[in-house]
Amino acid sequence: GAASTFKPIQGRGMAPNPNEIGPTAAKRMLRLDPRIAQPARLDFTWISADSDSVVVDFSADASPVCGWLLPNHLDKSLAVYDAAGKYLGEVLTIFIKPGQNSIAWIPAPGDPATSPVVDPNAVPDIANPHLNAIITQLLAQADGPVALANFLNVIDETLWTIEPESAKSERDLASIIGRPLAVTRINVAIDLRGEAQVDQAFYKTFTPDTDQLLQDSGSLEGFTWPVRFGSQALRHDGTIGYFADNDYTTFNAVHVPSSVTPSTTPYVKKIGAGNYVDLAVRPEVATDGPAPFDRKGSQYLTLLLDPNGSVNAATGLLPSLEVSLDARFVDAAREAMAVTFRTGPLLLGPETIRIPLPAVSSGEWSWLQSTGTSVGDWQGDSIGAASTAPQLDGQPSILREGWLRFSRTDT
Repeated sequence: GAASTFKPIQGRGMAPNPNEIGPTAAKRMLRLDPRIAQPARLDFTWISADSDSVVVDFSADASPVCGWLLPNHLDKSLAVYDAAGKYLGEVLTIFIKPGQNSIAWIPAPGDPATSPVVDPNAVPDIANPHLNAIITQLLAQADGPVALANFLNVIDETLWTIEPESAKSERDLASIIGRPLAVTRINVAIDLRGEAQVDQAFYKTFTPDTDQLLQDSGSLEGFTWPVRFGSQALRHDGTIGYFADNDYTTFNAVHVPSSVTPSTTPYVKKIGAGNYVDLAVRPEVATDGPAPFDRKGSQYLTLLLDPNGSVNAATGLLPSLEVSLDARFVDAAREAMAVTFRTGPLLLGPETIRIPLPAVSSGEWSWLQSTGTSVGDWQGDSIGAASTAPQLDGQPSILREGWLRFSRTDT
């Protein structure tokens, strides 16, 4: 059939010209998916949250977790925690004047080093540079309230399609407020096994008119290929989105709801339509000693994910990759998280706070309020059990405003 229509082709290793073979074979050849003709892999590396040069798997003390973000849909705010689960503060929309709102950084209530007075111009001072940059750039958005609302909306609607089995230690927290999301650091690359293979055709062996080897790899080295992270079709995929190349002005989201508010400088951008991670194909560097962690041509990402799910990456060029965050980076931090809810004004007794509380299987509720306007003016109280029986102690009741705090450890 088609084989008889082949004409002699000069040069070993040359691909046949579709015009020189039969139409059926040519059509079949043109439908071939792109592939690399030597061993290669999509490489995904968890790196230290504190140093891009430290690989987590090769360091006993390194962790890829920069911190945690917890959407508080009751207060319409974004709570921020460090990698160990310590509450640092929140980003909250505040009223400036009629028709004008803004977003502000509110340090964690109860911190003896802070004042109860809200400073609209306060800036976060978070130890991890990546977590600090996320919050700083969010506060710097031209239309902060819209950016925050859209970010919370993206997280909320994306989590509708993420259905991993929640950790038992997280169920109480999730039932009250939501799922904590890990801010992690990763490095991704397309690596060849060894140096790039070169064209074996005789006329491609030497540079013309010289005795220098041509080493023609067909432009394979440095060739870029788009990589897609996250998928709503995979219910176990916990990827919410990522920040690329240390650019924290734009959040690349797996899903952007149609209900997001349009903005002249959008903070969230949907992955797709040309908005992918472009990776260069990199040859493996030969070395006499241990291979160095040299990531030239790779990409560093700050990934936001539900740690109960996995992270999936697909290229269309190589097999898809799926990785998960190890429980040792997750469980202790979630156990240590304390959540606060603005509450009040409540009509309470002057000495004992008695209010109905949500039923939880484990954990403890407490009351926190400010006592003044200076640094350290905070007061914490325990909460007594409320009942339907009247509590008349003969003293006038008072109005109180403050925070309900829920924790699973002694804080």
